[in-house]
Amino acid sequence: MIERVAMKDPKITKHFHIKRELPSNRTRGLRKKPYIGVILRYLWVAGAPKIAAYQVRGILSQGYSVALLILAVSPRYKGEYNHLIKNVPYLIIRIPKFVERLELILSNFLFGKRRPGERAMPLLPFLLSIKYVKSFDVLLCHDPFSGLVGLIGKLLFGKPYIVYLHETPFGVTITRPLERTVLKHADVILTGSGKIARDIEAMGYKALSLPPGLPTDKREHIPKVNRILTVARWDRDRKPDWVIEVAKKLRHLTFLVLGYWQSKALYEEFIRKAQGLDNLIIYSHTVSENELNELMKTSSVIVRLNIGEHGIAMIAWEAVHRGIPVIVNSDLGVAEYIKAFNAGVVINEIKTSLIIEAIEKIKERYGEFVENCIKLGNQYSIGKQTESLLRVIYTML
Repeated sequence: MIERVAMKDPKITKHFHIKRELPSNRTRGLRKKPYIGVILRYLWVAGAPKIAAYQVRGILSQGYSVALLILAVSPRYKGEYNHLIKNVPYLIIRIPKFVERLELILSNFLFGKRRPGERAMPLLPFLLSIKYVKSFDVLLCHDPFSGLVGLIGKLLFGKPYIVYLHETPFGVTITRPLERTVLKHADVILTGSGKIARDIEAMGYKALSLPPGLPTDKREHIPKVNRILTVARWDRDRKPDWVIEVAKKLRHLTFLVLGYWQSKALYEEFIRKAQGLDNLIIYSHTVSENELNELMKTSSVIVRLNIGEHGIAMIAWEAVHRGIPVIVNSDLGVAEYIKAFNAGVVINEIKTSLIIEAIEKIKERYGEFVENCIKLGNQYSIGKQTESLLRVIYTML
């Protein structure tokens, strides 16, 4: 069955007048502005749903008709991003529980090591989406699997589609032919970072980097450098052991460890290693969005580290948009932007001594780093990035 939870029916969303003329000759020949469908494969606590929601809000703010089509919802999702989508047109495709179970079994087979217990491959919703795809003029699909909806729309109805990549694809061998097919037929490939775009171009595809636009929120009170926050989806790749080593060396600072723990065993192992460190605060649960916002406001520095991850790293990207300096490693897609604006420190390897040096460097010139963060946030604001996205869309029509 299909459950409608939209604030408005996307099909009757009013077309408003263009607030700002886009610099494209194609706009003059169009009778109306395009109706844009943003396709999100999976609603869960991650960067992709946030980016999709901000894109929809940005497009709406420019006076365009847009709807967010969500193919599946994680069973672990507790409404963390409801505040981002509650005032925009959206649809969630619901299917019978036994079909969800079958899809979960398939997902565990394909992605079990990386995403155990998550229904990452919603097959039936791909087919059910046909009912809505034909209503849109253009489709913006978040990741290659969401791009299946775009491919269906193109083959059946001639709809142009964009694939927006949050990370370098082709991570699972068995799904590579499917991902390649989706990218091959895409009208445009956009990426969340320049590093992903370069990865894609090295594979023979053309890609444009379009980092997500976010609201800027300068803090009224800038705290002293005494509280370090790190947050991630902690799993086999993103082990937080480095936090313990740094906390041992810098006992005058408080370290907050937040995020989602992929397994109970990993969390319990980390707790055992952290015994005796009273300056280390570990959150066993996924904090709410409001709680995360409050913790970020009172944190001096955000640390986000991982090996082999070329995505934008949303927590770091959000931090600089709020005027909070960050420490990231050079693997992350956000690193080149941090380095270009001097909005934090980029380290070349995850090493205790380098992290400590980075914290001390930020502490010495904290005000300067904060101002640089604000400059970066203004350059990649939600307004500017939305206008760039709309220009790309008009080239397809």
